[in-house]
Amino acid sequence: MALVSGGVGLTPMMSMLGAIASESPGRPTWYVHGTRNGRVHAMRRELADAGNALSDLRTRTFYAAPDVGDRLGMDYDEEGVVTVGWLIANTPHAEVTYYLCGSTPFLASLAGGLHRAGIPVEQVRFEFFGPTLELEELKPEPALAA
Repeated sequence: MALVSGGVGLTPMMSMLGAIASESPGRPTWYVHGTRNGRVHAMRRELADAGNALSDLRTRTFYAAPDVGDRLGMDYDEEGVVTVGWLIANTPHAEVTYYLCGSTPFLASLAGGLHRAGIPVEQVRFEFFGPTLELEELKPEPALAA
C-alpha cells in the first residue's frame, strides 16, 4: 500500500495509518507527503506516532518551497513536489495500490501520470477534496421576489 498526499490531503491518510496500525501493524506501507514548507506541515507529531506503531512504514516528505529554518533530513526528505517518476523509482509500483488525496492539480498529475506510466486503473485510488466546479453548475438559482 502506498499512501500519497498533498497539503491537507494527509488528514484521511492519517486515519488510514491508524487503521493499519490497529489491524495489521506489520503490513508494508509507504507514506509520501508533499507540502509547501514547515510552516504549513500539519500532523508531523501524529505521523511520528504512526511510525512507532507500524513496523514496516516507510515515509518520505517533500517540501516544495522550504523556509530558511526547514532542515533537509530532519524536517523534510526531498525538495520539490511528489512526482510520478519518484513514485515509480521509490515504491514497488508493480505490487502496491496507490491511495492519493490532495488538490485537483495534485490528483490530475499523479493519478493521470500513474496511469500513463502503465499502472493499472485498479491500483490507483483517490480522494478528491476542494472546490467542485461541477457542482456549482447544479446550484439552484435564487428565488425571485414576487
